[in-house]
Amino acid sequence: MVFWGVTRSFRFGVPLRSASSWRAWRTVGLVGVLGSLFLVAGCHRRVIPPGVPAPPRPKPGASKESLTLSGADLEYKDPKGRTLWKVKASGGVGKVASMSAELRDVECVFFHNGQPAWTCKAASLIATQPTREVRLTGSVTGRSSDGIRSFTAPTLTWNVKSGALNAGPGVTLKMGGATLTGDRLIASSADRKGRITGHARGVIRPK
Repeated sequence: MVFWGVTRSFRFGVPLRSASSWRAWRTVGLVGVLGSLFLVAGCHRRVIPPGVPAPPRPKPGASKESLTLSGADLEYKDPKGRTLWKVKASGGVGKVASMSAELRDVECVFFHNGQPAWTCKAASLIATQPTREVRLTGSVTGRSSDGIRSFTAPTLTWNVKSGALNAGPGVTLKMGGATLTGDRLIASSADRKGRITGHARGVIRPK
């Protein structure tokens, strides 16, 4: 998996670690508190009095820097190594520390128990909390892994933990010879079944 230009496998709940060792901070002039045992100001240093806890040292790799992504190919996994969801995109922005992403021109696959459940395409994807929720916007299309159901909607939200898919407002669902329309589609990733809510209408054309 290529994650922001780095080939590696990610697991949630496991912090990113740097292989490099800590280096001494070098200062010129007033730098301020840097999370060490000393306060550096010019060429002077002051020892923290006994009994006063030292500020916590920053974790390696805990950068909040945003990275520009091009041709992103991301895969998110649970602590057991099972794929939760993965996405291909033409580009976007990501953050290494939180593993969050804002992507454009996406094709996303949502999984259930390590198996593909839905494949969706959209103009953009937002995953500020990628272990909890994924949001697709802009001409969303989706298809169940068994190929039986397909839908279109302006937006879609997928709950990573429950596997619930919520699309709308204004959705069209095709299943066999039936075409259903309504305000929202609520579906499961476990069995790919769902329901249309709000002003639901259906047209059945026998094959």
